[in-house]
Amino acid sequence: MMTGKSQKAGASHLMRSEARDATLGRAQIGFECTRYSCKESVYALEVAAVRVGDASRRLHISYTTKENQAVEGKFRATEDVDYHKAAGTLTFHRGEMRKTFEVRMINDDEVEEDETFLIELSNCTDDKTELLESRGVCEVTIISDDYPGVMVLAKVPAEDSSAEEPRYLDYYTATPTMGSVACLVRREKGSSGEVSVRWRTVADTGKAGVDYGTRGSSEELSGTLKFRSAMSEAHIVVPILNNPSAADAKGEPPPAEFKIELFDPQGGCSIGEAETTERGACGWTTVSVKHDAAAEKLARDIARLLDEHYDDIRSGDESWKDQFIDAVTPHEEMDTLGTLLFYMNMPWRVAFALIPPPSMAGGWLCFWVALGGIAVVTVLVGDLAALLGCSVGLEDSITAITFVALGTSLPDTFASKAATLGDDCADAAIGNVTGSNSVNVFLGLGLPWFIAAVVWTDAGPTAEWKATIGLKNPGIVAANPDGGFAVPAGSLSFSVAVFCACAVMCLSTLLFRRVVFGAELGARTPGASHHKLTSVFFAALWFFYVAMSIIQTWKLVEQGTLYAVLGVVVLLFAIVLGGLFAKLNGTYDTSDEGLGLVDEGSDGAEEATVAPSDPAATTETVENPSAEAKDVEAAAGEAELEEAST
Repeated sequence: MMTGKSQKAGASHLMRSEARDATLGRAQIGFECTRYSCKESVYALEVAAVRVGDASRRLHISYTTKENQAVEGKFRATEDVDYHKAAGTLTFHRGEMRKTFEVRMINDDEVEEDETFLIELSNCTDDKTELLESRGVCEVTIISDDYPGVMVLAKVPAEDSSAEEPRYLDYYTATPTMGSVACLVRREKGSSGEVSVRWRTVADTGKAGVDYGTRGSSEELSGTLKFRSAMSEAHIVVPILNNPSAADAKGEPPPAEFKIELFDPQGGCSIGEAETTERGACGWTTVSVKHDAAAEKLARDIARLLDEHYDDIRSGDESWKDQFIDAVTPHEEMDTLGTLLFYMNMPWRVAFALIPPPSMAGGWLCFWVALGGIAVVTVLVGDLAALLGCSVGLEDSITAITFVALGTSLPDTFASKAATLGDDCADAAIGNVTGSNSVNVFLGLGLPWFIAAVVWTDAGPTAEWKATIGLKNPGIVAANPDGGFAVPAGSLSFSVAVFCACAVMCLSTLLFRRVVFGAELGARTPGASHHKLTSVFFAALWFFYVAMSIIQTWKLVEQGTLYAVLGVVVLLFAIVLGGLFAKLNGTYDTSDEGLGLVDEGSDGAEEATVAPSDPAATTETVENPSAEAKDVEAAAGEAELEEAST
């Protein structure tokens, strides 16, 4: 089945330019493309409607074809003569952003002009979803099969243009803040076959490399536009540069102009003349670049000041003296507990005040010295925890998963808290934990073991090596007479198995929360308690892990029994989580408006169905959004619709 598709690269560029500073207020819906073109030999044209924003509610929206009364009779497609009437209802389920339907064409042998008809959206059942006025109607052009087309640079709709009295300009206007200008190339009077046309810029009062093009290069820009069969529009995008000399001009500098012209058409198409094309368009156009002298001078001055005072405004303390003052001076807003913790941590604060300030050596000196300080603190915590475990008679494996783990991982806990409070999503917090564990496992084990393997392989079977290894594992000494680095298997295998099971339960819970509640962390519904229950469950996982490891290490219960208990716990978790998912999925609104209950009623409307299409041909479409956007909010909605459809 071959159906119409959208070709929107250039249109997306214009839409983003118009909607750059706009912000969507609520969910919006409309046609994916407001102008479609297809050959009359196409069996069916596929048309799409998309929505952006909140997609948590189910909605229905009607569509119907109608004749275009705004054009002359010879350009107006007739129902059941040029196309079959199409009408129905599209159903958007929760989370669905795009729906399509088909309009069947009628192929005839008459020589006729290109004809148009309209498709209209109406009767959106969700009062919280706005049907965009500028995208509630799309125009379909049925193109004659026998002409490859005429290539023209389309004119620009004037700002004061209206539907009753349309007015078009012969030039494009651009400013350096836009970054680039997109000029529309239209294929008129046919779209049969693949064609191409070359384009180039021609300097006028504007200069290549100064006002447009590649900065510093005086070479004019050029390129080739290729149109597939039925493709009717494309864009030429030219970069617009900030001209430094405009900032020195007295008063308002004159516009810098250059031309864009089409040449060398291939595939049977031709370059259009103003006398014979739509709206008098032809094969060239003018771009007028308007420089704002005051704005560009201000930007240059700000850049100069930032360069001069860069070291003064950098984040971080300016000198070691300031770091030591901050290390021993409590903040005025500290409460009693905060002040107590401040003085308890003062030795560490003073020690880390020795780290060079970030402003030195581009911050690299601070990074490496701080990394070394963290390594020293980690070694101290590990040794002190081992000494504590030895003094109270704990096994090394139990000490490792309790005191050592707490001492080295609590900083990650506070870092995750800070990341959660400072970010809009949970990615930073969860990524901090998983990233830290990755470093601990891969680098914390791999690097020391690699160094030890190199050292002991070079040293050989020394008396110290034989005494240390042979004391508990004489078999290793006998099996490796040449020496080497040996790490005998201990009792951590069961702890690793329990850890993996707990990790799977933890990640499954986070995924469950994302699907059901719309957030891995926290709660946005007043009075909700699910986030507290999740916190209690995660803490219980840690206690469960420690308890199972201690029981196995002290051999209080047979290891086979412990594995059975672990399997039962994982199975119960899966059953409970599955039951909660079946009960709660779809009952919470996961949109940014808050997590409230969703009305699950349905009006019983049927989703539209369409007949299969004949694989006879294909068609491409393009829209010109700049001619249709009526205000900033509508332009923002259209840009989001373009993003969703892509």
